[in-house]
Amino acid sequence: GGGWDGAAGGAHDVLSAAAAGLPANVASPQNRSQTLTFGCPIDCVSAVIGKAGSIIQEIQAATGARVQIREIEGDDQEKSVIISGNAVHVAAAFLHVVGRIGAAQGRTGGHGRPAPGGLPVVPPARAPAAPTPAFQGWGEEPAEGEEGDPLMAALDAQLDSHLEGEEQEDAA
Repeated sequence: GGGWDGAAGGAHDVLSAAAAGLPANVASPQNRSQTLTFGCPIDCVSAVIGKAGSIIQEIQAATGARVQIREIEGDDQEKSVIISGNAVHVAAAFLHVVGRIGAAQGRTGGHGRPAPGGLPVVPPARAPAAPTPAFQGWGEEPAEGEEGDPLMAALDAQLDSHLEGEEQEDAA
């Protein structure tokens, strides 16, 4: 079947299925509470920002998410990219930003300097890792008296409901 197998239905089908599986309160355009933070190599930042912020503005206009780039204290190799908004908009903006980072790494050979003739050079033996997203609040238990992440609560409820349904089918 299609499921999560990108080869079976293509990336569009995988993304559509993921978006369709979101609980209504999370998928709602009014719910702009999702935040995604990941690192961007310093030599790729200008490709993400664009001249006078033009690329970030373009990504924000196309996706509806807010994209910010911030310094990481004590790190002169990366800056932090923070994308916030509706879950689907955040995912779309993430793909745009990662595409810009990948294109910039291809042009610079991942070294921060242009490749000869604009062509990618052979990557170093240990290529830079792809950005690893960190979803705010995921995997963390809320402190006592603190409300948990609404996305995680909705996903937990959906999973519990699904598991209960399987148990009832097995019992029948």
